[in-house]
Order: sequence, then C-alpha cells, then structure tokens
Amino acid sequence: MAQVFSSKTVAWSSTGGTLSTASSQTGSAGGATPVKLTSDTAGTFTVTGTVDGIAKSSEKITFTAPAAG
Repeated sequence: MAQVFSSKTVAWSSTGGTLSTASSQTGSAGGATPVKLTSDTAGTFTVTGTVDGIAKSSEKITFTAPAAG
C-alpha cells in the first residue's frame, strides 16, 4: 500500500533542464501540484520528488533537438 503524505512539502529536483517550481504542497489525498520540466538542450533527464527524506524519481524523460529547417 502506498503512503499518503497530506499537507507536506515536496522538494523537486532534476538531472537537467529547468523545473517550473522547486517545491510544492501535497493535498489531502496526498497528490502534489504538478511540476513541469523544460529544456532548450537535447538530453535525457529524470525528475525527483522528495518528502520527509523519501525520494521517488520519474522514468527517463528525453528531449530531442528540433529538426533542421
């Protein structure tokens, strides 16, 4: 069974790119406000959310360079 974290701060980090926020709060059901990762550079990154010392990471997120035009 998954742990529910209500009214907690989630600290966000990534291995590259830019996150839309460094932290957010969980709601009564334990879900946090979504965070967006953007990048002007091609690469593969992960996003990690940490609550009370417990960290969970996303699957790899890949950004590709736009096609030459």
